[in-house]
Amino acid sequence: MLHFLANELVLLICDQLESERDVSALARTNQKLYGVLSSVLYLRNATYSGSSALLWAISSGQHITAERAVTAWAALLRTKVSDESITGPIFYGHNAFVRAAEQGSDLVARMMTETGMIDINWRDPEHGRTALGWAAMCGNSSVLGFLVGSKDVLLDSTDYYGQTPLSLAAQTGNPTSVRLLLRTRRVNPNAVDRLQLRTPLAWAAYRGRLEIMKELMRQREINVDPLDVRGWTPLSLACQGGYADAAAELLATGLVDVNSKDRFWRRTPLIWAACYGHEDVVRVLLRSEDIVAGIADIRGHTALSLAVQGGVGQVTRLLLDSGKVDLGSIDFVYGKSPFQRGVYSHRPTTGLKPPALRPP
Repeated sequence: MLHFLANELVLLICDQLESERDVSALARTNQKLYGVLSSVLYLRNATYSGSSALLWAISSGQHITAERAVTAWAALLRTKVSDESITGPIFYGHNAFVRAAEQGSDLVARMMTETGMIDINWRDPEHGRTALGWAAMCGNSSVLGFLVGSKDVLLDSTDYYGQTPLSLAAQTGNPTSVRLLLRTRRVNPNAVDRLQLRTPLAWAAYRGRLEIMKELMRQREINVDPLDVRGWTPLSLACQGGYADAAAELLATGLVDVNSKDRFWRRTPLIWAACYGHEDVVRVLLRSEDIVAGIADIRGHTALSLAVQGGVGQVTRLLLDSGKVDLGSIDFVYGKSPFQRGVYSHRPTTGLKPPALRPP
């Protein structure tokens, strides 16, 4: 008999129901009631349930549900613009917008922007990151392309960690996102974050993202040899990670200091590469005409002594064959030569000579 009731009576009955579940059950009773109560159900969800229906639609790819939820959310905000009770719906709607960018739902992002009720530069409370930042970080190029085309978007917006969308894209290895951002000519390729003081190029080198490094290094204003908070350059970071191709790309610019020392250990890229046993990186570095292979760190350890101590035979042989190392160098802490460190560490010392005996 419910389908014979006038719409006004159905809505009065709905007003007496406290939970969304009860309204949903009533709406599913028949087709007429669903038609009458569907918009009411979405409106209640936007008002009292943090737009959970919209969040579910975004994560599930349900475009029809998303469209209805966005329509209800926008209608709520338009009818109660001056009502303080919409503070929650505004927050949850913007949160859904950011999640749409994060999960690559460009349709929902577009629909929400077209309502005119979205602040495109809104930052989530957890990371202080905008929709553009999330899209760049997650490699969602369709959403990113839509957002960078907006005249109101802040392309260099930073999150709580000082990371820009370009920095996030460089870290996570999204060359398409990097290209989209760089093509705008409105991003700073040398922006540094707050924690590590690293540029996008430094992050790309740290992760070994060669394609992204090439994109960044094509920018005329790029600084290829910046220092981070520890005094590590992109070259040093690439060498520590064992990325020989990345190191070679940086050296090919002729604009990096191959002997740069960091702030704490005072180690050069070669020392780090030898310490970690990265044979290919050591080979690339030794080809540089400017390399000084005998530099010692804060403890007097050279690339050779650390390679011997670590038992990295191939690296040791490369250093010896280069003719650029001092076999008699003595560290500052233990007063040992590379040969003595090899013996002390029970490592092979082939090719190394014991230090000459000092006269009494």
